Amino acid sequence: MINKQQRIERLATMAQHHQFLRDDQSVETLKLTQRADLGAPIGARVAIVGLREPRRRGIHPRVNGPRTGGTKSARRISPEDAAALVRSGDWLDYGAVLAQPDSFDHALAQRADELRNVNIRGCLSLRPRAVLEADRGREHFNFFNWHLGGYDRKLSDAGRQNYIPCNLGEIPDYYRRFIDPTEIMVIKTCPVDGNGFFNLSAANLWHGAIASRAKIVIVEIDPALPYVHGIENGLHSSQVDYVIDGSGQPLPEL
Repeated sequence: MINKQQRIERLATMAQHHQFLRDDQSVETLKLTQRADLGAPIGARVAIVGLREPRRRGIHPRVNGPRTGGTKSARRISPEDAAALVRSGDWLDYGAVLAQPDSFDHALAQRADELRNVNIRGCLSLRPRAVLEADRGREHFNFFNWHLGGYDRKLSDAGRQNYIPCNLGEIPDYYRRFIDPTEIMVIKTCPVDGNGFFNLSAANLWHGAIASRAKIVIVEIDPALPYVHGIENGLHSSQVDYVIDGSGQPLPEL
């Protein structure tokens, strides 16, 4: 078992290697952050280590009008309109396993020739990703994977996507504290329930952590996903910007 100091050293090295650090951070700053009293107010921690406070939600250039009071609209749009929100250089997150989107993925692949250097994080693809099949030369999309399935491993071996070494249990913390806010998060969920929640089904991993800081949150609803009970296993409508319909495909099987 590693001790606390070894854990700090390993996390700092991983963050530096994968460019999780912001421009104004250093490895030493990250180590100080790890040692800071995490129970203190965020302003106090910022003062201790000299970091910027996390950026607050505001007007996004691709959303009509300001967001007031942190409340989102969960507005229905088409997959094509959702894919039109993506710009060259953006960071997207596809989530993990059953949460990876299909309708959005296909719509985004149709825009491959218009885009450059779109970066996508995902985890364990259960079926081929349209963006990767549409860009075999890796000229438009960069895919970064937290864990490789069979399909992912073949593409990784061919240099068509990257594996991110990680400690699985620490990934939520990466998203909350070290990775810059994702431009667009898009994941599959169950349709909204009577309480206004989009259930995350059998893929409740770090999706809540991504959504807590993502600039735009899109859910692709799929009635085929099983409703799974559990703590924090859903996104409320007030956390979601846009809702698109899923492709209606049967669920993939391992």
